[in-house]
Amino acid sequence: MKHTLTLAVCLLMALASLAQGGYRCTYEMTMSLDDHMDQIADEGLRAAIAEQMKQMKMYFTLRYADGRSLFALDADRSDNPFASESGETIFVDFGSGQRVSQTKFFGRTFLIEEPLEPQPWEISNVTRQVAGRNCTKATLTADGHTATAWFCTEVPIPVGPQGYGGLPGLVVQLETDAATYTLVDLTTDPDTSSIAAPAKGKRMSREEYSTAVQERLQQMGATMGGGNVQIIQMR
Repeated sequence: MKHTLTLAVCLLMALASLAQGGYRCTYEMTMSLDDHMDQIADEGLRAAIAEQMKQMKMYFTLRYADGRSLFALDADRSDNPFASESGETIFVDFGSGQRVSQTKFFGRTFLIEEPLEPQPWEISNVTRQVAGRNCTKATLTADGHTATAWFCTEVPIPVGPQGYGGLPGLVVQLETDAATYTLVDLTTDPDTSSIAAPAKGKRMSREEYSTAVQERLQQMGATMGGGNVQIIQMR
């Protein structure tokens, strides 16, 4: 109960403090595909892929103001041939409790609309410096996946990469099964009116999108002679 009250107070303080402006955060993303790499039998190929992945840098921008956030790929800074097809553009409106995600799948663009679900973080007493900021560790386990966030209460905004948030401070570093996002730049953002939900794409629910993806993967598997096809999501 104490944690719940603390989070609620911090969220209200964050919204009030940014009424006159917003923040622009830039994150560097590095891929973490250790679990998938184990499936590659050839050691040389595995090492070559791992080295290539290290050299492919991707950057994302997270903007926040007036209870709204927008997380998107920074294609101009991302040195990755797959950048344009990677990740989701995620809009969150804390006031209305809505989340809109724009994602691409095999050349098609979709808009996934869903209610903003609470994220049951476990906030620890572990602290450390991350990207030059005093941070506290929090963990979240959902749908068989675990995320670790290092958040900074000195920047009292309840957001983080890939739609993760709801903590009493900015997520400076996020570690998921597939990737790690680390804050590399934080500035004020006067252009708050452009923090809005994406509009391009076929609208559907998360369940409808998952069904469409599974059907497409099954079609691909049949075309490839029953082989397994996997899509790695950066979340």
